[in-house]
Parts: sequence; C-alpha cells; structure tokens
Amino acid sequence: SKFGVGVASPGVVALVVAPPGGPGARCRLHSIASCRAMGYGTGVHNVVFVVMFLRGVTIGVVGASSMHLAQALGVPQNSLIAARGVGIVLGPAFLSGLIGKMVWSGNSQLFLASSLALMAFSEIAIATVSSGALGYLVFLIMGLAMAMLDSTSDVVMMTAHREKCALPLNVLHALYGCGGMLAPYLFVAFATRIWVILAAAHVLLSLGVAGRRLQVGKPMGWKAKIRTGSAQEAEAGSPEGIPPRVM
Repeated sequence: SKFGVGVASPGVVALVVAPPGGPGARCRLHSIASCRAMGYGTGVHNVVFVVMFLRGVTIGVVGASSMHLAQALGVPQNSLIAARGVGIVLGPAFLSGLIGKMVWSGNSQLFLASSLALMAFSEIAIATVSSGALGYLVFLIMGLAMAMLDSTSDVVMMTAHREKCALPLNVLHALYGCGGMLAPYLFVAFATRIWVILAAAHVLLSLGVAGRRLQVGKPMGWKAKIRTGSAQEAEAGSPEGIPPRVM
C-alpha cells in the first residue's frame, strides 16, 4: 500500500500519505485518533448513525403495527415479538466473532451492506406475508438483521474511538430514541406504506455502502497497517488502536 502514518509524540499531528486524488487526500493532516474516529475512507462510521436512527424507527413501527399484523396472520402478537427476540438473541451469539473479524480485516462495508439488505428483505416480506408460519420466519429474520446491525454499530464505535467511545455511543442511543419517538407518528401517517418506506431507506443505505466499497476498494495491506500503527502508537505512549482506513 502507498499509505503511511508518521507519529512524533502523543497528540501530535501525523502526516497521512496517499496517492493523489485518493481518500487519503482528504485527510492529509490529522492525529491517528482523529483519522481513526472518522472511519476514514469507507463511510461505515458515519452510516452507523443513520442506521441506528432507522433502527429506532423500525422497532417503534413493529410495536405500533404488531397487533394488526398478528390479527391479519391469525397468530398471537406476543409470539411474533418472541420470534424477533429469538433472532436478536441468536445473532450476537453466533456472529459476534465474524463481525469483529470483518471490521479488523477491512470488510466492515460488506457486512454492513449485507445486514442492511437483510433488514430491507424482512421489511418487504412483512408487507406481503400472508401466513402465520411465514410471519414467524420473517420476524426471526428481522431479529437477526437487527442483531447484526446493533453488533456492527457497537464494534465500529468501540474500535474506532476506544476509550473515548462513550460520547459516540450515547449519540447512537439518542438517535435510536428519536427514531422510536417518531415511529408511531410515521405509522399513523403512512400506515399502508411504512414498511416499503423503511425497506427503501435500508436498500439505499446498503447500496451507498456497497458503492463506496466499489469506489474505494478494500484497504490494502491491512495487517501491516495494524502492526505498524500499533507499534507507532505504543512508541508514542498512546493507547494501542486500529490505524486509519482499516475501517
């Protein structure tokens, strides 16, 4: 890779070198922590905030519409919610290791885009499903997608900001709360189209993240960047962390 970072001392400005016109050209002079916090070069870091807002909207719409859905499908409302809960529980249990590897290996874009696409699929399916058995399956899939998005968001924030992750995590939770507060009003205003609207929003985000991956590509030599970045930060006395562009 033609990417390098130089560190003189803790907190001192570092020089980021990248090919002309590449993503590094927009981040010439930054501290390692600053570049790292930007999720620089992939767009995943910023998209996570939008994802969490939509996550709040989705869960609010589920609460507002689940009774109607249960009656239409002829199944108990609590059973539908329980099916989603099973997905939320199983997702982190089986996928947490994979999420960590995807982030550290520079593939957070692919995992996030896939999770958003899965969420969009479940939302479209909810709008069209007509049987109780399929309703349970769709809510299970939605729970898995929610778990994937939640876990990815937390891993990205904590990996990027490390010991300073409290503020960004609180912002994520605040956006989730705002989405949840707006959800009932959106459901009342767009009752017949709300799931299609949410699916379209998640599809657009998925395409945006995937398009960014096609534009920028996977960070090259990420293992060397991790070793080099860790050694430089350790020598400078700053906490060990993930270098720029790996996220």
